Amino acid sequence: MINFGFWILDFGSAHRPGPKSKIQNPKSERSPHITAGFVGMLLVAALYLAHGVSVTSGGRGLPALALLALVLPGTLAAHLCARRGTLNACEKEGALSGLVTAHFAAALQVCVLVVAALTVDWKRYAEQAGPEIAAGVHDAAVPIAVILAAVTVALTYLGCILAGWAGALAYLAARNLRTAYCVLRGGERVEGSSIPSRDERDK
Repeated sequence: MINFGFWILDFGSAHRPGPKSKIQNPKSERSPHITAGFVGMLLVAALYLAHGVSVTSGGRGLPALALLALVLPGTLAAHLCARRGTLNACEKEGALSGLVTAHFAAALQVCVLVVAALTVDWKRYAEQAGPEIAAGVHDAAVPIAVILAAVTVALTYLGCILAGWAGALAYLAARNLRTAYCVLRGGERVEGSSIPSRDERDK
């Protein structure tokens, strides 16, 4: 948990190029969590769009299980780390990809909440609940909306970060299972894996 916290605090500084880095490596690649985070933003937009289409067509929207798709940015970040040979950074990059995704997801949810608050038909609500109740709810609408927005943003960041971290762990687990299978079949160890080959175990 301590290392997990340092990963989040390290965001934006761990991969900040030095003054000579662009000269030494002019073709330096973008960090895995940035690429995966942008993919996560597109994923969040697609989920919102699919949910909206489902609701407007008379459905109930996407099921809660659709949120499991938020592990994909972390999985992608871990895959990019593996391609670069930096498997030890998979979990960190996965969590940071969730953080990047959360920036967009939180802003989108706040916008939806604001639009919903501004489009309430208070006259119709007063006819249904009564003028006194409607007036009390109207007066408390702003503080309630602020509280809901704060809670929503906090849960969004926590959920996206944990989902990205879980996606990276799932990728590493799948990679280790694949490595173990290759070792049992051919006796060779996949590069970057912590599982020894058959020859290394026999020594």
